[in-house]
Amino acid sequence: MENLSLWTSAKFNLTPQDELMIQAVYSDYESGDAAQYHSQANGSTTQRVEEDQEPLLFLGYHRVWHPGSHTLFLASYFDDTFRRRDPGSIVPVIDRNASGAITGVNPFTFDLNYQRKLQGFSAELQQIFKTDQSTIIGGARYQWAEVDTFARLDRLGTAFPPVFSTPPANQNVSPDLDRFSVYGYHYYQLTEKLMSYFGASAETQRYPENTEIPPVSSNEKTKAQVSPKFGLRYRPLDQTTLRAAYSKSLGGVFFDQSIRLEPTQMAGFVNAYRSILPESAAGILPGAEQDIAGMAWDQQLGPKTFLTLSGQWLHSDGARSLGTFDFSSLPANLANTPQSLDYEERSLLLSFNRLIDPWFFAGANYRLSYASLDTTLNRIPTTVLPTGNAQRDATLNQIQMFAGIQHPSGFFARAEGVYNRQSHEGTIRPANESLWQWNLWAGYRFWQRRAEMSAGILNISDQDYQLHPIHYYNELPRERTFTARFRLSF
Repeated sequence: MENLSLWTSAKFNLTPQDELMIQAVYSDYESGDAAQYHSQANGSTTQRVEEDQEPLLFLGYHRVWHPGSHTLFLASYFDDTFRRRDPGSIVPVIDRNASGAITGVNPFTFDLNYQRKLQGFSAELQQIFKTDQSTIIGGARYQWAEVDTFARLDRLGTAFPPVFSTPPANQNVSPDLDRFSVYGYHYYQLTEKLMSYFGASAETQRYPENTEIPPVSSNEKTKAQVSPKFGLRYRPLDQTTLRAAYSKSLGGVFFDQSIRLEPTQMAGFVNAYRSILPESAAGILPGAEQDIAGMAWDQQLGPKTFLTLSGQWLHSDGARSLGTFDFSSLPANLANTPQSLDYEERSLLLSFNRLIDPWFFAGANYRLSYASLDTTLNRIPTTVLPTGNAQRDATLNQIQMFAGIQHPSGFFARAEGVYNRQSHEGTIRPANESLWQWNLWAGYRFWQRRAEMSAGILNISDQDYQLHPIHYYNELPRERTFTARFRLSF
């Protein structure tokens, strides 16, 4: 894997009331199959991926009319080119009898040459009114992009059976993506101890039916949703805070959910995701309907000790199209078949942090999460393909323990232990897994943090693992790894 990222930003005070921000990002990324698998042996050894962002541009403007009244504007331009080459790409071929009924689904190997060029813009205007007791936020956002997609599938000349055209697929499609959102939020201090959060967004979204899983489609889909959001924050005691929130949202496709001024939290809980469903587990699910709920208890135990107990429920429900070949006549036809995906995660987090003295700190986190994923190929009978309707369930226990030092001179160090244990249920049951990994870092921060250098050893015990990506988890090193970093800030 190789990744080069460059970015620069500048901020200008045009007048005492007006600010301007400009940011540019360039990225060049190359890798093999970087998706997470329960067993990395299931990954592709032939796939090669390249992605160029040349560039991403952001222009922001902030106007202060008077104390408590602010106008914000964000304009963005993005140019992203994604290329994938895989001579071992698997595409399902659907067999039909003379009456058109599906009689079989068989995997065929193709040589895939794929490119997707995404060019578009985003513009958002937001107004904020703030008083001692309340904050009102309102805004509107429009995003548009053209998704130029090329997909070619080839078969070897000696491949059997010869039921495909030559080449089997050679497609150029250019569907559009556009999204319009209006939103409003009201945060109100009901009493000295109780804060309420209310909001809603109304969105319409038009997006490509399938530009990700060849054979691709030029068709587009449309979705609209009104998403309520609300939350509460209650402080019965000076050192005790109780929080709760619920929100609905509409998932994104590419960058549309990531480029925004609209608030992304409600009472401390994230309420906007591009995808709740882990993409390594099932790929992209555009336009998914999302439900998010959470409750938390934050407790300060003395001046230097902090405890948090929180629970969260995430739900994602949506449908997409998968590229297939339909073998009802010669040669096999390009086709797409619908798939429904329903994902749920319930989690419990206990977090403990302690400042031992001005230099030393320590802490521990325990997270228990249950995730389930139901996938259904709507038009394919289970008598033909039993795995077309699959259920995956898994429980993940995670423990993180850490301790470190942050010296005023700039020296810092941290030691960490991470434990993961995953068990499986459902119709598909990979092997269970449990492991510990230990990490160690040290480094130095220069004056005013203008520069930072650090080095570390990850996975000191040199232990590999098998965790299913039905849970989101931070990628762990699969062998003992040395890491070094040097960062400059201007």
